[in-house]
Amino acid sequence: MRKQYKISDEEKIYIKKIDVKQEGLKIPKVEYDVYYPFTPNNLTKLNLTVCQNTKVDISIPAIIPINELDKYNKSSALYNDICYTLKTESDTDITLRDRQNEYVENSMSICEEDCEFSKYDEKKL
Repeated sequence: MRKQYKISDEEKIYIKKIDVKQEGLKIPKVEYDVYYPFTPNNLTKLNLTVCQNTKVDISIPAIIPINELDKYNKSSALYNDICYTLKTESDTDITLRDRQNEYVENSMSICEEDCEFSKYDEKKL
């Protein structure tokens, strides 16, 4: 996008994050607008279609116990491997489908819809 608009890496761009609240939606939906001041005192909204299918790294502050990281990562074996075992308090195994449902019902997602949990840096907190 910087290349498209001829904006150097040293110049600031501004991002507006919009949290969309929808009834019945358990995983957050987030939208973004990006702006740049081509003229003083006036921000221009940039066209994000240039960035379609581009992965963007976003740091989201969250405190997660290290032994529970799998619970917040929908790509983890906990939610994708039928051989992964997770016991209830009564010592019975929780089915893969039930674990997936719990992820959604308990709003375990750290990031927005269609995001990929890539790492956790406990030193940054």
